[in-house]
Amino acid sequence: MDIENSPVAAPGAAPPRLTMAAFWRDFGDEVLSLDRGLPWTFMQMLLRPGLLVRRYVLDRDARVVRPLRYFLIGFALLAVSAQISGAAGAALHGFERGFTQQNGAGPESAAIVAVLSQVQWLLLGIGMPAMAAALLRLNHAQQPNFAEMWVLSMFVTGHSLLLWALPMLLGEQMPAIVLPLMLLVPPFWFVSTATGYFTGSLAARIFRALLAMMLAAVLMILFLLGCIAITSVVLRFWSV
Repeated sequence: MDIENSPVAAPGAAPPRLTMAAFWRDFGDEVLSLDRGLPWTFMQMLLRPGLLVRRYVLDRDARVVRPLRYFLIGFALLAVSAQISGAAGAALHGFERGFTQQNGAGPESAAIVAVLSQVQWLLLGIGMPAMAAALLRLNHAQQPNFAEMWVLSMFVTGHSLLLWALPMLLGEQMPAIVLPLMLLVPPFWFVSTATGYFTGSLAARIFRALLAMMLAAVLMILFLLGCIAITSVVLRFWSV
């Protein structure tokens, strides 16, 4: 058997050499296929988010985009949308200028601006750990571990970023009603996903999901205040 020219390698043998045709076939299967990959994962997160997360956590369903990849795709698309519309730079500059004018230019103000401007690290280092910890605390029945709840949080965050990407293209032309609706996306999908993932009666699942959302919000605020305090101390020390 000619391994190099065969479409599938024999068991235990080296895989066939990568070709451009194979690369684009895999790319299309991942990005354009409606029964697996990014489109399928996106639609399942719209319709049955809790079930999708269970499929990945419990079965490692090969049709599901990996959670970190889903988050990175959402973040990348949102960043591109913000750059195209100019919303990213304008929002950051406006926030920094307005906050400094109101609170002065001391180390505390600089620390707050420095921390809040690092959106991707806030999501990875504060948002998702807080959500995972809250879900772990409110989901005793299924006995999950932190990694499983981290995965749920990563899917929710990535999906929220994907949903933000399109309206972000509007930039300054965005209708006033859109921004409040965008801010409701993460908590809504968090509660929806947690409700679908939890077991028990529907009322009990919704109640626990709402409690988890409130606990996650409290933890995020505490983590954020800690980061700002540490950054402020570092800036004070650096400026001496």
